[in-house]
Amino acid sequence: MTFAIIRNLFDSSTARAKIADIMAAINVVVVAAPDGGATPLALGIWRLIHATQAGDVSFCRSRF
Repeated sequence: MTFAIIRNLFDSSTARAKIADIMAAINVVVVAAPDGGATPLALGIWRLIHATQAGDVSFCRSRF
């Protein structure tokens, strides 16, 4: 769905660049996500993971 939207909104060269950006972001998230979960777990109890996520949600809501 994302690729279809990009192809409809942009010309072919710009669409290829946008799709490449999205794929790079997806790959970064796949690599970084385990560390993002393991770090709070290493620092405290498992409930700290949920507190960290709640803080992230609050931050995103205040910014966007």
